[in-house]
Amino acid sequence: MNSKYITIFLLASLTIAAICLVGVEADVKVSSTSTNTSGCKTTLCKIQRNVQLIASKFTVRQVLVGIVIVLASIALQQQYTLLRKKGNLPGPSFVPPFFGMLFQLILTPFSFYENQEKYGPISWTSIMNKFVLFVTDAETTRQVFKEKNAKLYLSLGAKKILTEKAIPFIEGTAHQQLRKQLLPLFTIRALSSYLPIQETIIQEHITAWMKEGGNINAREKCRDLNMAISTGVFVGQKTPLAVREEIARNFFVMNDGFLCFPIDLPGTTLRKAINARERLVEIFTDVIKNSRTRMESGEKPESLIDLWVEYYLGCDESERDELSDETIIFTLLSFMFASQDAMTSSLVWVVRLLGEHKDVLAKVREEQFRLRPSNDKLDLETMRQAMYTRQVVNEILRFRPPAVMVPHENVEDIVIGDNVVVPKGTMILPSIWSAHFAEGGFKDAHTFDPERFNSERKEEITCAKNYLVFGAGPHYCIGRELAKNQIEIFLTQLAMNYDWELNPTQGGDEIIFGPTIFPKDGCNASLKVRTYSA
Repeated sequence: MNSKYITIFLLASLTIAAICLVGVEADVKVSSTSTNTSGCKTTLCKIQRNVQLIASKFTVRQVLVGIVIVLASIALQQQYTLLRKKGNLPGPSFVPPFFGMLFQLILTPFSFYENQEKYGPISWTSIMNKFVLFVTDAETTRQVFKEKNAKLYLSLGAKKILTEKAIPFIEGTAHQQLRKQLLPLFTIRALSSYLPIQETIIQEHITAWMKEGGNINAREKCRDLNMAISTGVFVGQKTPLAVREEIARNFFVMNDGFLCFPIDLPGTTLRKAINARERLVEIFTDVIKNSRTRMESGEKPESLIDLWVEYYLGCDESERDELSDETIIFTLLSFMFASQDAMTSSLVWVVRLLGEHKDVLAKVREEQFRLRPSNDKLDLETMRQAMYTRQVVNEILRFRPPAVMVPHENVEDIVIGDNVVVPKGTMILPSIWSAHFAEGGFKDAHTFDPERFNSERKEEITCAKNYLVFGAGPHYCIGRELAKNQIEIFLTQLAMNYDWELNPTQGGDEIIFGPTIFPKDGCNASLKVRTYSA
């Protein structure tokens, strides 16, 4: 909803409030005495009396009819604008005014996707009176990701929370330079240093689950697990646990702000999110200061921040101005925002899909026992040899991509697909889900089949254009290997040390969007310890 319609919404609310002040009895007049403002000592009182005076000239019925006429006029204007913008594009014959297809998208997202797919590779719809193009064609989806004039659209309040300093809002040369600076954080050396942190935290959390009885809701448990891993990797385990827990608490408050109504007033969810971000900036500033001291003294890097500070200290003086604490902090916030819900989703689907596909689980166990018969610690070399396990990771990401669509908004008129002109200001929804399941792409796409990525079928090559879980173009996920490693470590630890059975609920297998995808019931499972074996 743009600012114009937010204003209309507020005006309508004030009108309704005025009616409430007058009362609900039709044809009741407010006496001149009651509307006299001379006895009012406050501005609010005077406003109330004036509203009553104005309202007394009309019956409630007249006011309601007036409101209906105004709203109907706005609705007709909206429909006309949408019809003009859509041109010859296929799409719904009618969308409800004001909210459009918002509720269908939130409450039944996959029915919404299926309906839009029926219209073809590019179709139109409307969400909160915003003209929206829905893209299901893999080539066009990739084109949108690469289009320089189509910017990421996170949420209405995202820029207020993350500010323009965050990665999603940085474009052009500045973005290219930042990505170059980030490369040392995702080298083999860096990934190797993160691995023991990831493995230790995963082991600690699953052990804690078992102490609680082993009956888990995977979504709830993996949410906290993933946040613990993120803080451990980003700030290091030398950072006191209390500080890491404070980072987690503030992040969750900040994260709530991305899906709230964008009103920045004291006490609102958005204001709480902004305050939480400000506190995170303070915490990260202290962590970076401590890291600089340790890295300058020659200590070994033990976190992502340490590696970045080490890189900074090795740069020429001319490059150091671009590597300020602020750059590091807002990049960390961007990483946390991008990874938390997405990674939580993937870990939940590990539990769900391997609980359903025992044959796949058995093959993972056979491979892991062959490579690590003594239950040795994981290392990157062993993980690279575990070809089938990595195939399972890739298939989980294909079969259940965490983000099924990545909204963009074009800042200039652009042309996509088969010469479709997209007016400036259009929201574009390129569908990763549709690309992964499109006909002519992956074979038997609706079947969970890790073998599609083996050395014979090589669908990661033959269907590369359809595999878009990490996006494409300038915002292609730079942390993709770190993410895959985390899924693989969790999968391996769970598979080799535990058995589990799913505890489905009525309708719990339905997929919900929130904002990444999960089983509706969060995936309930019962775990028990197993002997390490194939």
